[in-house]
Amino acid sequence: MDLEDARKNIDKIDAQITKLFELRMGEVLNVARIKKAKGIPVLNKAREAAVIEKNSALLSNPEFRPALERLYSGIFSIAHEYEGEFLKEKYNIGYQGVEGAFGHTAMLLIFKNELAGGCAEARNYRDFSDVFDALESGEIKYGVVPVENSSTGVIRANYDLLRERDVYILSEHSVRVEHNLLAPKGARLEDIRRVYSHPQGFEQSGKFLARHKDWERFPYYNTAISAKFVAEQASPSFAAISSRDAARLYNLEIIAENIGDNSKNYTRFVKLGRELAYDNNADKISFIFGLRDAVGSLLRVLEAFRDNNINMNNLESRPIPNQPWEYVFYSDVASNLDDGNFKKAIDRVRRDAAFVKILGCYKREVF
Repeated sequence: MDLEDARKNIDKIDAQITKLFELRMGEVLNVARIKKAKGIPVLNKAREAAVIEKNSALLSNPEFRPALERLYSGIFSIAHEYEGEFLKEKYNIGYQGVEGAFGHTAMLLIFKNELAGGCAEARNYRDFSDVFDALESGEIKYGVVPVENSSTGVIRANYDLLRERDVYILSEHSVRVEHNLLAPKGARLEDIRRVYSHPQGFEQSGKFLARHKDWERFPYYNTAISAKFVAEQASPSFAAISSRDAARLYNLEIIAENIGDNSKNYTRFVKLGRELAYDNNADKISFIFGLRDAVGSLLRVLEAFRDNNINMNNLESRPIPNQPWEYVFYSDVASNLDDGNFKKAIDRVRRDAAFVKILGCYKREVF
């Protein structure tokens, strides 16, 4: 036999290997379907070791065993990749605003790996309530919304939505907020007559705006949409208070940078889901409660946590719609749902409260 004959034989064997490989990968996908239906993990080391052992016994020349083990290790690696792709859950994430909004920045921060891995897709919504609607309906698996700003306090609309809707906080993430005045290319500060932004953008840039009392202020859905609108108008007299990302995305010029009142301005965003979830590392509980109209009812709630040595980090009150002069309280405490002291405290709260709702148990973000 010469070299050419040997190569022809190898080609014939390779053709058989290719057909057998294709048949094997078809069965791998069948296995993946079964595993997905029954919730069985992809990796099974015992099964793989048995396959190698069984096929090694078929060798006529035992010297090929190390090479055969490497061959099957490669096949298993390819199979894992295909099974993993088949089993990978693809889901949607919702946030309020458009690209360049701080909500978009927070969403990218929280879901960076999932988006990069292709198992998640982002969807934007006009209003905060639209994010909650999409989450409750199952259109999205997770939502991202702001709940508090370090300069101006809580985002009241989202506090109310957390009370009204059947959703839970899964984690918290802070995004630094730097406000800039954006305008079309060539615009000057003295040209500006109208400014667009989210009301929080105006509130957090109060000192700068106080120096320009002649400017008309137009509240908009969020800071990035304001920038987008100003870019579309292309008028040198229009400006927006928004982020550097928005300036880049919408081809606007920063004509006054970092105009916020607070140089350490952060907004706390939360990741929302439809089910309460936590682990043993969680050290923060958010909950709401309503009180009956009775003397000392709020004091007894505070005492319940004091007596059980649980630190209350936050307490906010909000009026209850259509119930004049009645309030609901939002609170954060340093604890875990498995903590016996918290269980004792919340049991005491339930005796005095008209209702109690746990909003989430998650890891507190530490700066």
